[in-house]
Amino acid sequence: GFWLHAAAVTRSGALLLGGVGGVQRSTTGGRSWQVVLPISTAHECSRLCAVGSVVYALVEGGIQKSEDEGVTWINLGRTPPHGVQVSDLLCFSDEMHGFAGNVLSCLYFTADGGKSWEQRLSVVP
Repeated sequence: GFWLHAAAVTRSGALLLGGVGGVQRSTTGGRSWQVVLPISTAHECSRLCAVGSVVYALVEGGIQKSEDEGVTWINLGRTPPHGVQVSDLLCFSDEMHGFAGNVLSCLYFTADGGKSWEQRLSVVP
């Protein structure tokens, strides 16, 4: 089965679901699905965020990015600076500006679509 953890809808209406085993995509209103970002069933996609045709996915502490509504993906890696794992937060206001983080890794901001990150809030004093 597919354990659902996240959902996002692109500008054209493609539906993406993230969970254990990766990301699936439907362009038929959910009647049929295609695995577009397969990962080991020991791992999961915990968050998805779609802005226009760009989709971001949190996959086991790293960030994946699609610029074609989830058809193909590039691995941005364990982003913020120093390779810190992110897993609890992923949101973008447009295709370039967004936040990522988790309870242990603080809050990070990007202004270049996830290529670089700067710390904005430290959870641990």
